[in-house]
Amino acid sequence: MDDSASERCRFSVVVPTYNEEDSIGDLLDSILSADYPKTDIEVVIADGMSEDRTRAIVCEYIERNSTIELHDNPDRHTPNGINVGFEASNGEIVVLVGGHSTLPTDFFRRIEEAFERAPDAGVVGGVMEPEPSTYFETAVSMALVSPLGASSNRFSEYEGYVETVNYGAYKRSVVQEVGLMDTSLPRAQDYEYNRRVRKHGIKIYQYPKIRVAYHPRSTPSALTRQYFGNGYWKAQVFQNNHGCLTSLALANGVIAGTAAMVLLGPLLLLSVGYLVAVTLAVRRARSRFDSDWLWHAPVTVVSLILMHTAYFCGFVTGTLSVPE
Repeated sequence: MDDSASERCRFSVVVPTYNEEDSIGDLLDSILSADYPKTDIEVVIADGMSEDRTRAIVCEYIERNSTIELHDNPDRHTPNGINVGFEASNGEIVVLVGGHSTLPTDFFRRIEEAFERAPDAGVVGGVMEPEPSTYFETAVSMALVSPLGASSNRFSEYEGYVETVNYGAYKRSVVQEVGLMDTSLPRAQDYEYNRRVRKHGIKIYQYPKIRVAYHPRSTPSALTRQYFGNGYWKAQVFQNNHGCLTSLALANGVIAGTAAMVLLGPLLLLSVGYLVAVTLAVRRARSRFDSDWLWHAPVTVVSLILMHTAYFCGFVTGTLSVPE
């Protein structure tokens, strides 16, 4: 697209927040620093009645920037906040962003490029770029970008049509056709929404030049809780009859089951293949981490085993639970 006003997209950035005082300023600064006309970007903050300074910080930005709006999300859950943003926004492209994220300056231009490369797509998304700050976070980052680290392509450099994206950019017509987020799913709601998008015959395109910073979990316990929750809510999506799991998510479940066998002791000999696969996956992650990869490799292997095992346990628990 050229730079004329008639050709530019108008973006609505929807940000569900709750107690994001440590990061919301960085996110808003990154949006305001974008190399895109500020008049073509509106920011809709849907806040879950934060108990810290999140709302005060947002109000300070609103005083200086008329394109930022603050809306209440009394239900507090992420899908409720997204729905508030869907209904309050006016842009022809609706972009979902987490309150703890930061965006590169070319973020909106890259979204335009993605729609130009895939004009038949209704949704585009990019790559999650891990930004670790500690030894353990770096090891987790290596695990995430390895071939066995995620149940989708969101951490890979893959370009093409995909089954789901994180922090997607949705054409307004898609939101109007597909509807609102499922508020019964406090987690995995974007996964379920994108499944509905595909069910409507709408294509989703991943463009790796769209990049969003991602801050990995900083402790083994936090990582375990995260992946247990991921598995649990993926199972709840399935239990709620929202359709089959994506092929990558299903493959991740199988891998996670093998990981669980590793930790059972008597079946260790049957799991040598899994350990070899994990080690090779870590080796393939080295291209993103230069010379540091070998130093972090042992903990990266442990991180992958934790992620797979926690996901498997969460998935089993979610499958056996009554849908919420």
